[in-house]
Amino acid sequence: MNVKFDFSGNIALVTGAATGIGKATAIEFAKAGADVIIADFNAEAGKKTSEEVAALGVKSAFYQIDVSDEKAVKAMAAQVLKEWGRIDFLISNAGKGPKHYGLPMTNIPPDDIRDQYNVNVVGYVNMVQAFYDFFKEQKHGKIVCTSSLAALRNSGIHPHYGASKVAILR
Repeated sequence: MNVKFDFSGNIALVTGAATGIGKATAIEFAKAGADVIIADFNAEAGKKTSEEVAALGVKSAFYQIDVSDEKAVKAMAAQVLKEWGRIDFLISNAGKGPKHYGLPMTNIPPDDIRDQYNVNVVGYVNMVQAFYDFFKEQKHGKIVCTSSLAALRNSGIHPHYGASKVAILR
């Protein structure tokens, strides 16, 4: 099945868009005609993704952000809305993968678990809260929070990662 979307005239903001699923999502939005805002902590890769998106004939910009930092997210949201006027899609995709494959939860440093949870869960909350009132006032917009198959599978390889991803589904 080959589904075609036309998002011309729309603006999508994609977090975690420097690499991986976020980058692929940003590129697909651009192919569908949307202008795309790239938001990621990785400045080098994020700027490169923004250039690749712009090469598809749409507007694009990069914003460096740590989604786990509530104040930084609110500041970025204000800056995006000032500079772009609106967004139509918020794709909250930023995530932090597991550092400790195969270790039982009891052997993983608590700071590493907190750090991953702060990006994978709190970061999503920060992004949604930063834009929700705007979408409500605008009376349209879509918010998508990506998760992982790890949320649906019980894995002893990275239980803390799966736990952080299942939180997005509930």
